[in-house]
Parts: sequence; structure tokens; C-alpha cells
Amino acid sequence: MGTGEARLAIDCGSASTVAVLAWPGGTSTPLMFDGQPALPSAVFLASDGTLLTGQRAWQDAATHPDRFIPAPRRSPEQQLTVAGTEVQALDLVAATLRRVADEAQRKAGHPIEDVRLVVPAGWGPRRRT
Repeated sequence: MGTGEARLAIDCGSASTVAVLAWPGGTSTPLMFDGQPALPSAVFLASDGTLLTGQRAWQDAATHPDRFIPAPRRSPEQQLTVAGTEVQALDLVAATLRRVADEAQRKAGHPIEDVRLVVPAGWGPRRRT
């Protein structure tokens, strides 16, 4: 981490994702999403193919539950059929991580180059990679 650069730490869970920016001076800032310190990990596939995250995903799920994926974390090679559309599981998780990255960049004022993902302690080297 260079002078003045922040480090982003992300805990991407099945139900929610939390993230913190850590600054070189030792301070940290939790990221907020839709006014909350945790971003729901759920994803909604809009009719135009856009992946919506957070509260917006939950709101749109009320009118189109067939397009809602409440727990998108799966094997990266897995494909899902959502409302008749094939979707890569990796794309679902990436939508949430992109939302986190966008918020971190907005908060820091520049792109974050040092990112750490929290993984369960029991994961071996293959799963961590």
C-alpha cells in the first residue's frame, strides 16, 4: 500500500457482503450501501440483462420473483437458468463485487489497487485461489 492509498477488505458472504477501506495511517472506514453497512449479496436479473444488487434486487424481487437470486455464491463454473436466461454464477458474484469496488472508489476518490477478500479459514490453497 503506497502513501495515501487505501486497502479494501471484503467479506463476501452468502447473505450479505461487508467491506472496509483501511488507510495507511491506521484508520478504517466501513463502506455503506443503500445507507446500510452491509450489502445484501442477492442479485436480480433485469429484463435487459442488467444485474441489480442490494436493496434494489430485493425490491424488484417482489414483482418478478423468478428473476431473483437470493444467494448467488456458487461454484464459479456453474450456470443457472434465471427467467429462461442462462447466467454464469461468476457473473452474479462479480456484480456484487463491482458494486463494492464502485463504492470504494467513490469513497476514496480513486481506484483501489490493493484488495483483500476474506475466505473461510478451513479453505485449502485450491479454494482460496
